[in-house]
Amino acid sequence: MLGVELHLENDRAALLAPYLTKLVGSPIGTLKKALEWDQRWSSGRGRLLVRYPLTEDRNTVARTLIELIGATRSLVAETITNLAKNGKSEA
Repeated sequence: MLGVELHLENDRAALLAPYLTKLVGSPIGTLKKALEWDQRWSSGRGRLLVRYPLTEDRNTVARTLIELIGATRSLVAETITNLAKNGKSEA
């Protein structure tokens, strides 16, 4: 199984989880696969992901990664800025 994933690898980044989980179920990539949330990842911090079989075309997987970055980049940046303004630990 291949995964296109956004990991929350530390406690500060875990502050993003409530915002990223709002994207669960959204279609992404050329195959319009639904985004999933895996809460078990990284000691319960979570990850946003799309799964592909190992046989999936590499261009499909690469385009999905680019689309995932595009779908989350502004959300992550805005959330970090807002959390910092509200005095919470920066993600």
